[in-house]
Amino acid sequence: GYMVDYRAPFAPGTALCAALLTPPQEIENGGTVCILPSGKKINFYQVFPLYQSEMEYAKSQSVGELLALIKMFPLAVRQDRANAVEWAELDDMEYMDLVMDDGDWHLDRSEERR
Repeated sequence: GYMVDYRAPFAPGTALCAALLTPPQEIENGGTVCILPSGKKINFYQVFPLYQSEMEYAKSQSVGELLALIKMFPLAVRQDRANAVEWAELDDMEYMDLVMDDGDWHLDRSEERR
């Protein structure tokens, strides 16, 4: 749960400006550590880019709470992914508007094709 704040976007076209270092997500047991023949352990970590508000959320709540919000997004890093904190703050109607399909549009399109 170690976080780093860069205070500036990582690249043009994104507001991602912080990072969270965690054990790899969705890995089978034992897949996060490599034990060398000498017995020395090498730990693998995942770097997950964050928005400023996500980092602040993790500081005020917990990294676990933030990870629970982020689970709704694919693990592949996208510079334009939605902000998990903003997404979680949507009220029920705003959320439904984002995730529900517009049935009227489909009906209009099917009538046009007849």
